[in-house]
Amino acid sequence: MKNILLSTTAVVAFAGAAAAEVSFNGDAKLGYNNDVEDGFYWEAGLTAKMAQELDNGITVAASLDIDLTRDSAQSLGAVTTSDFVVTISSETASLSFGDVATAASTFAFANDMDGGIKDHVEDYADGNDNGLLVKASFGDFSIAASTIIDDAAAATGENGATQVAVAGSFGGINVGLLSVQDETNASIAQDDAMLVSLGGTFAGVDATLNAGNVNNVDRMGLDLGYALGDVVLGAYYMNSDATGAKDMYGVKATYTAGAVTVKGYYTDNRGNVDGDNEYSVAVAYDMGNGLVINAGIIDGETAGSTDDDQYNYIVADYNLGGGASFLVSYADANGDATANSNDIDTTLGGYELKSGVTAQLKLAF
Repeated sequence: MKNILLSTTAVVAFAGAAAAEVSFNGDAKLGYNNDVEDGFYWEAGLTAKMAQELDNGITVAASLDIDLTRDSAQSLGAVTTSDFVVTISSETASLSFGDVATAASTFAFANDMDGGIKDHVEDYADGNDNGLLVKASFGDFSIAASTIIDDAAAATGENGATQVAVAGSFGGINVGLLSVQDETNASIAQDDAMLVSLGGTFAGVDATLNAGNVNNVDRMGLDLGYALGDVVLGAYYMNSDATGAKDMYGVKATYTAGAVTVKGYYTDNRGNVDGDNEYSVAVAYDMGNGLVINAGIIDGETAGSTDDDQYNYIVADYNLGGGASFLVSYADANGDATANSNDIDTTLGGYELKSGVTAQLKLAF
């Protein structure tokens, strides 16, 4: 990260003002893929952040992402801007406008195996960049409220869905409350919801319970986690009273010993959503010299469909130091939803792979 300190002490017009901090960080990728990219591809990004503390202790800040991506003609690409956020904050509260997170992002959902409650209420709508987010903390409790400024032609300037989340802890129990209220006249669709979260550790078992109502359908999700030596076990269960809905469940286990990590999971959504059941087994090995090998298989099938998605992958990721890394991967995708895909999520490592053979240099500044 590069920082520029704009000192005002030597400027008479700004005498007595606090120094403003402007920082930049960026990243760049150059790669080759023989399947979905038709050869070479590239992209770069720059994030600019600015902050200034005012005389009354209030801090104002702004940030903006600038991205360069290759276009279909393989020219230098198009430059776009995104993720613009302006924030006014104190020690206990903040107000942000722009491409902000929603209040639901502060809610204590069960983890990624919660069976889908989170998917119904977490985001307003993809690609909507005009939002307000207010956050405040009071001792062990916090509150967040967010809404979207709907600029669509049918509802210019009106509010879209509004979310309010309250979280706190007492006696070793974490509690949360989330309310989502849709504006029916706005163009942004969002289910109304009211959810309660309870969580804590009991006899070594981490437990999170989500219960409530989403779009007039009662839902309940339970997530459990337990560490047993080198093995971490997890399970989830979800119940819904929607017509024709069935109980959903999943289990997972992760084993870590030295340089080796092994993970497996199985989920069964019982015909409630696409990708009805899925399993995966993956292994990662850290060579100790900056090179990490990651391989796995993910298979799933949807009831009533012949498209049983499966892909196998192997990744070699070498850390070059100084924020640079070089990756070589191969992903063999099978199925309509995964063939020729540029977004294959690995079970370990957090990679998003492209199908086929990929070689990629990544830089961070």
